[in-house]
Amino acid sequence: AGNWNASTEILGGSPGSLNKITKFHIDTLAIKLSSLHILNKNQLAIRFNNKIAPQTFNSIQFYIADSNQHLFFPVDYFFDWTYLDYLVLTFDDPIDKGLYQFYAKNIIAFDGRDYTIFQLFGKNIPFQTLGLKISEIMADPTPAKGLPELEFVEIYNPRAEGISACNLYFGNHNSKFFFELDTLAPFSFAILCERSDTSAFLTYGKTISITSFPSIGNSNDTLYLFDENLILIDSVSYKINQWESNKREGGYSLERLNGFYDCPNTKLWHSSLAAIGGSPGISNLLALNQLEKFQVSQLELSEQEIKITCTESIDSTAFDWNTIQLIGLSNTLINYEFNNNCQSLRLFYQQAFPMATKFDLQINTLQNCMSEKIDSTFSVFISDSVYNNQVIINELLFNTSDSLPEFVELYNRSNQIQNLKNWSIGVRNAKNEISYIKKIIDNYFLYPAHYVCISTNAPLLQNHFGFKSVNDFITNPEMPTLTNEQGTVVLLSPNQQLIDEVYYADQMHLSLITNTKNVSLERRSENWSSKDLANWGSAAANYGYATPGYSNSNHQYFSEKEFGLSLNPKIFSPNADGLNDILTINYAFPYPNILANIEIYNRDGQLIATIGNTLSLGQKGFFIWEGIANGQYVPNGIYILRFSLFDEKGLINNYKIPFGIHY
Repeated sequence: AGNWNASTEILGGSPGSLNKITKFHIDTLAIKLSSLHILNKNQLAIRFNNKIAPQTFNSIQFYIADSNQHLFFPVDYFFDWTYLDYLVLTFDDPIDKGLYQFYAKNIIAFDGRDYTIFQLFGKNIPFQTLGLKISEIMADPTPAKGLPELEFVEIYNPRAEGISACNLYFGNHNSKFFFELDTLAPFSFAILCERSDTSAFLTYGKTISITSFPSIGNSNDTLYLFDENLILIDSVSYKINQWESNKREGGYSLERLNGFYDCPNTKLWHSSLAAIGGSPGISNLLALNQLEKFQVSQLELSEQEIKITCTESIDSTAFDWNTIQLIGLSNTLINYEFNNNCQSLRLFYQQAFPMATKFDLQINTLQNCMSEKIDSTFSVFISDSVYNNQVIINELLFNTSDSLPEFVELYNRSNQIQNLKNWSIGVRNAKNEISYIKKIIDNYFLYPAHYVCISTNAPLLQNHFGFKSVNDFITNPEMPTLTNEQGTVVLLSPNQQLIDEVYYADQMHLSLITNTKNVSLERRSENWSSKDLANWGSAAANYGYATPGYSNSNHQYFSEKEFGLSLNPKIFSPNADGLNDILTINYAFPYPNILANIEIYNRDGQLIATIGNTLSLGQKGFFIWEGIANGQYVPNGIYILRFSLFDEKGLINNYKIPFGIHY
């Protein structure tokens, strides 16, 4: 009966067309079990999700059956006649060993429907299978960006079925604490917090208090959600480098990717995009299409092997080696294996690959656990020679704090794979001689149009700047020391041929940056000369002041048609319905080392929100605004975005663009 309801059509029905009542309808009167506990060897406690009608006890039948189908009938019962949802059954025979089936027949709901319920129970058998997910973590709420300065964790029901009342446990490696979840509707959220903090979160949505809410680690922790039998429902491990580098000082939550993919992928989590630091009680802003695309990050070739390394783990269960093909070269794939938590795939071939031979590697339907697929063909050519400027120096970090290593980033601007083993990095001394030469000691195949960052401690750089892929870094035992004031870095081939050299100086940084420590110097274009001082500039602040292992923040890579400022959508509705909830401000400018003031005005010319002042920008990027001013959503109306663009010499342009809000 719970699967039927009166039509909502104006005409009274919908013959021959799709019904308008959806599967997401919650039957609020249906009778189900919320919990079932063995109190002692002779008593069973049962709680229903809804009140049952008193006339139930005129005809109801309760009994249990063991694994041998022996039946046990209660000799007595206690029923809560006040709340009409709690029952204790007493049996003569012990019921505390093995597995049992509980049966209840002729249970009558308040709408007159009757139900038959049966449920497996026994030691370590949960009464219901829960699909709850931990969806947001506010580990370090200080300093607050607009939310209460309090820790919270958000949970989510990603299923089309509601979750009935149940008992749960939440905690970390130190402790776990009990709490009661009354109900949770399909596709909805609940906020978990300390009992004394409950009132601060009630305005954001359904809030559940936990006495002695566990203290969550600011920089790393593992959080667990258990059912009442302490069977794990979900767990999340996080580290500080999962936050964007400019959001690691606190005030921003860590949010799970919308879509709630059930797989162990680190990019499922990202620091909140919300201006107020988080989105408790509503959908997270991060979607799959906003993240780095799943792709091949590196190809390594040895005598009889191709190693494919991707930007994240490959779904090994979906892999079919018949989807890997060599085109233009006859060689038989005889075996394969996955390494590095399935992030790398090694292909073993019957014959050795010849040098200076070009062929294509065709990869079809290699996918990750979120079903993102790689379907591409790669041209492979193992070079046995190298020429000037085929590989170039692309970025330098020469003035660092004591704990952070210096780095040199290289870029392959040729159409050939280059093995960097036995290449060298050096500097010019006071006599202009190349000295302090340090060799790269390991094999590293740098693919065309790819970057690699070389330092003495790649993990430290990855943690500080927020790395894109571990495969874009080389840790070398030794590197030449780069002086803080000025110097010249050189790149040498295995036969000591000079491939590239770059002069650098602290004065080449943007003059508005007063402290250049841990700020890298970036090349603006791989097609301009390394010796052209105008080709170099400071990495942008909104990129963390360095971009090791990936495209530079001031890279000239787009056409004049893309220059300018645009808003999407022109009219948005910040009502958390998942449709046009945020305003995206997209920008692309041809100027290096630019700054901006970004403000929102109402139609009367009053300033209502400031997105940023004196922001150092890359040449292309975006900002978002959620329609919030002074902690509240602004009303319907016409608003003006003012985007003032300037550099150290003064104003470049002043954009004023109208847009609308309509709920």
